[in-house]
Amino acid sequence: MKQLISLFLCAAILAPCLSGCRKEAVSEQAQEPSVSEEALEQAIAQRALSLCDLAFDGFDAAALGEDGCAVLYAYETYPSYYLEISAPLLSFWEQAQAGQDCAIELVRLKDTHTLSYQKLSVENGKPYAQFLRCAQYADGSVAASNFERFAVQDWQMTDTGNFYYRLFPAGDKHYADYQLVRTVPPDTSRLSMLEQYVLPIDYYYVNLLITDWSEPDFAGVSFNDLFDRLYALRFGSQPDASDYTQDEKTGVFRIPSADFERVILPYFSISAEKLRALAGYDEQTDTYPWRPVRTNDMELYDYPAVEPYITDVRENPDGTMTLLLSCLSTDIPTDCIFSHELTVRTLPSGGFEYISNHITYQTELGLPNAAPRLSVK
Repeated sequence: MKQLISLFLCAAILAPCLSGCRKEAVSEQAQEPSVSEEALEQAIAQRALSLCDLAFDGFDAAALGEDGCAVLYAYETYPSYYLEISAPLLSFWEQAQAGQDCAIELVRLKDTHTLSYQKLSVENGKPYAQFLRCAQYADGSVAASNFERFAVQDWQMTDTGNFYYRLFPAGDKHYADYQLVRTVPPDTSRLSMLEQYVLPIDYYYVNLLITDWSEPDFAGVSFNDLFDRLYALRFGSQPDASDYTQDEKTGVFRIPSADFERVILPYFSISAEKLRALAGYDEQTDTYPWRPVRTNDMELYDYPAVEPYITDVRENPDGTMTLLLSCLSTDIPTDCIFSHELTVRTLPSGGFEYISNHITYQTELGLPNAAPRLSVK
């Protein structure tokens, strides 16, 4: 939810959509190249267009790699990217750290007709990033556009091979502070578990994954905030607040018990009676309170962007499964901003239950705000 980022910087690794409001400020920081920007654009456009034959006539990542490019792959749910072959980037980084002038080309096929081209370089000891977009049109013609050149303000490679770089001043809430390229590709089976158990819940405006709890004691879990997350997990869409009665004084919506319980109970080994005691059930109206996320919650729940990944999976003797999760951030260049262990139980019906969660590590930034929405004014 917090992933408020520039479309081109994070979806296509292109900077143009930010350039309109930031180009003047950035150009003051960038060193003038030894050749004109027009000549730079022409050279890069010629190079990028030469790669389009491989990209648009049956994408051939191996051929692009043999041509010296590093091929970027996008996650469906993250703004970061990963490499299946990391050698070009690692070699570039080694040369850059040695103080050598060097360059690397990063390319990504956004779709079957759009190629994002990026060149990171060290020129006279200073780092730069150049961007270009190539598109194929209905008549088969290919054109390059949106050339941009920026001075890189900061870049670093972490111990586990996460490459971070920053083009703009940090702290603007409209986009991630850093671009992130992971040199280790994801384990597909673990990514599948992440998408099933973790990503539907997330770490913002709900505390299931950022507090310590374990069945049968669910006292720390805000079930009211889980309503919209589990509703979307089960039905594929967010609940419509207009379907429910709203208290005029508090602004809280009242969810009929049958609706609330059919969403929550399948995911926990908890009785309806205990859920009612923990989730503010009102016997008179036969409803539970719920507050959807509001616009000003962004400030109340402000925290760096979070990208979880599973580092290990433990099969427990009782048949449950514990996922060891570590969280990266495109706002903080580190291998782990916090970590936790989430235990789940798969069911014969094909469903699953959340069993426990335990925080195992956190930096000085702490954890996302775990306060239930109903308690936040």
